[in-house]
Amino acid sequence: MNTLDLDPDTDSETAAHHAGSLGASIDAVHAILDFSARPFLQELAGDVHQTGERLNRRIHCIAESDLNDARIIRPETLGGFGLDAQWNEDFHHALHALATGERDGYYADFGSLKGLALQTERTHS
Repeated sequence: MNTLDLDPDTDSETAAHHAGSLGASIDAVHAILDFSARPFLQELAGDVHQTGERLNRRIHCIAESDLNDARIIRPETLGGFGLDAQWNEDFHHALHALATGERDGYYADFGSLKGLALQTERTHS
């Protein structure tokens, strides 16, 4: 899977061509400020899926966002951006802190079984 680190001048068609044969992971989508009528992430997901159809394969779009915003994975028909999945950073931090004992930086607020259980109960749909 390829991770797309997008600069402000990247358009969705160019980004779609950078998607790997299995998927595209778009990092830090919470940092994309887009108030256009058709948001970049929605356009990107559409272009990546269309590219997959042309190549006769399914290409998945996975977003990493610390907002856990359900619009990212909600279908376009329901007002979402249409990406296929969202990396749950909080779950990752909870599991990592519990497994390793690390509590610095990102992991300061994590590390208990209760916290891990909370992250498995949360849904973003």
